Amino acid sequence: MTTTKKFRIPLFAIITFLGSWAGVQGAEELENARVTLQQWVETRQIIAEERTEWMAEEKTLNESIDFMTAEIESLTSAITVAREDITSQGDNEKKLSAEITEYEAAIAIVEKAVPVFEAKLIELSSVFPAVFVEKVATQMRRIPDPKLDRIVEIPLEERIQNVLSILRNVEYFNKTINLSSELREANGETVEVRTLYIGFGQAYFSDEAMTTAGYGYPVVGKGWEWIERPEIAQAVNDAILVADNRKPALFVSVPVSLQE
Repeated sequence: MTTTKKFRIPLFAIITFLGSWAGVQGAEELENARVTLQQWVETRQIIAEERTEWMAEEKTLNESIDFMTAEIESLTSAITVAREDITSQGDNEKKLSAEITEYEAAIAIVEKAVPVFEAKLIELSSVFPAVFVEKVATQMRRIPDPKLDRIVEIPLEERIQNVLSILRNVEYFNKTINLSSELREANGETVEVRTLYIGFGQAYFSDEAMTTAGYGYPVVGKGWEWIERPEIAQAVNDAILVADNRKPALFVSVPVSLQE
């Protein structure tokens, strides 16, 4: 394998050679050669300068390209994320819209149900004993009654709470025994009696002298039906004393009226 070596001839050697050659060829040829050589040198210098400038510009251009490429990649990534967010928000919006529709449907059902409960409570209030009416009087006044001229404007949420409050009181009263002092007509006279309410199912009354006694039961829409039974006065009075913690517990025999 052979290698070829390149030798550079110094510029001064070329000029010396040209000087020697001029003596033979003459002054005119020497001048032409000198001018040509000078132009060639200047051309090489220009090429070298332009090459240097181009290399510097190329480096700057490459750096700019790299920067712009990075910016484009960053923007592309941001656009992708934004599109994903839009899609996600769209899904969330659909989910929220479905939930809102569901809630609105539930509210619509409640809006229809509340007046039904209110009307039923107004109907049941006909059998509310006075002792119970005292407990729910405020709540009952907050129920819009279509039969009355009184206009009650109450938000739906408060109407729901009002109905639930009355129903809780109804449930509690129906599970307990309640004593009440009342005035009752007996033998053409107004007599003070003590009435023992067994929830809303039955009630028994007797005066202190045990001359007036009887029992009653509720009839929705009419109120309480009272039946006088003087013969049960002692049993009723005993039951009242037991309920009032003034007598030990004992069994008493009293009539019961069952309603279908």
